[in-house]
Amino acid sequence: MEYEEYMVSLTEQIHDKRAKQLVAKEIKNHIEEQAEMYEGDGMEHAKALKEAVRQMGNPVETGAALNQIHKPKMPWVMLGIIVFLMISSIIMQAVVFAEGQSSKWNLNWGSLLPSTIVYNLAGFAMIMLLLYVDYNFIAKYAYKIYAAYLVGMITWLLVVNMNIWSSPSINTYYGLQMLFPVVFAGIVYRNRNRGCRGIVICLTMALVEFVWHVIGWEWLGDTFYYSYYPALAESILIMLLVLCLAIWKGIFGKERRKPVIFLTAIVLVLAVSGVVFMKNAGGMGIYILRRFRNIFVKEDTAYLNLLLQEGIARADWFGGGVLVGNEPESLNYSTLLLNGVFTYFGKVAGVAVIAAFIVFIGLALKMSLKQSNRIGFLLGTVCTMSILVRFVAYVAINLGCAMWWTTLVPFFSYGKVGAMMNGIYIGLILCVYRNSRILHEEYIGQKRLPRIRVTIE
Repeated sequence: MEYEEYMVSLTEQIHDKRAKQLVAKEIKNHIEEQAEMYEGDGMEHAKALKEAVRQMGNPVETGAALNQIHKPKMPWVMLGIIVFLMISSIIMQAVVFAEGQSSKWNLNWGSLLPSTIVYNLAGFAMIMLLLYVDYNFIAKYAYKIYAAYLVGMITWLLVVNMNIWSSPSINTYYGLQMLFPVVFAGIVYRNRNRGCRGIVICLTMALVEFVWHVIGWEWLGDTFYYSYYPALAESILIMLLVLCLAIWKGIFGKERRKPVIFLTAIVLVLAVSGVVFMKNAGGMGIYILRRFRNIFVKEDTAYLNLLLQEGIARADWFGGGVLVGNEPESLNYSTLLLNGVFTYFGKVAGVAVIAAFIVFIGLALKMSLKQSNRIGFLLGTVCTMSILVRFVAYVAINLGCAMWWTTLVPFFSYGKVGAMMNGIYIGLILCVYRNSRILHEEYIGQKRLPRIRVTIE
């Protein structure tokens, strides 16, 4: 059988288009290597190629076997957990909206249930869309995506500052910051094998983004000043975790000792700088210390923490039919929704929701850490870490141990911004899982800094 005929018969058995390209490339390389060996033994090229093809065996059987190996893996378990969490949140929000009809708060409660259903479905649509994409584009266009992200963020800040929008949204600004860790994963990949120099480039590009984040605080005014620091704190933590995992994976190079020492020094510098900044940030440091203190004290300043703690303590195991504060307000259908699950449906329901999140995050983290494709590893871990960090903050808030009150988790945070941003995270996680067998690591050239040479005559 001729080489071209063999390849056509074999690739016809591969169902996925991207897997077909991968298999064709692997088989072609194998046949060519085998043919070169035969040529080295004195065989003519045509005969050597034909013999290499014959040695591959029946093309239909070989193709069918390779199709089983190189085919997408649908993440059915994680999709099931996602549907469970989405339905649970909608049911809990429906309860809050029904209770809110007779509350004193001037909210259009009747319109909130249709809105949250639409937002959740939009987030789920984003998940399903990203499930079928080729995530390599994030690595390929990392610098362009980074530039577009900065331009978009700066434009948004300018528009808000010029009062084109009368009421800037905390969630919109928070959502913009949520996108950056995904962009950062592409930046890390583009600086692979560069050692400490690569880490410096990654941190420098992150610093530029953070500068605009701080400028945004100033532009948007004191009304929002204390509501934005959680997004920055979460992003810094997520990116440091991803850098640590990248060093452990050997993405910056096989030599790990120097990058570990270097990153440790950077973390210490950041910690000291953070303390100095908080001390001189117009009361921000005192505000954060007060938040931390309120977790442990029983005073008026910790009123909401105490209310949430007492609500969990008094909750029945099965049901109870009460909400924290008795009269629902905007916090109940988003920030405090998990607390409502405990107090209204019982501790068993609340534990079930937390367990579902933990199982999903555990499966996602296990899958991400096992990726041999480095961009798949980075995207999977950065998205999983992002959800993990925000989930921990969300649980702490609902248990009455809040360091901050602004965070967006999948499904249990109300609003279109949270639904879309978390949809991007979950969609990319499932995309990495689905393509574990069929997306190989493409060669993507690194951008080199210009070198200046001076010749002295």
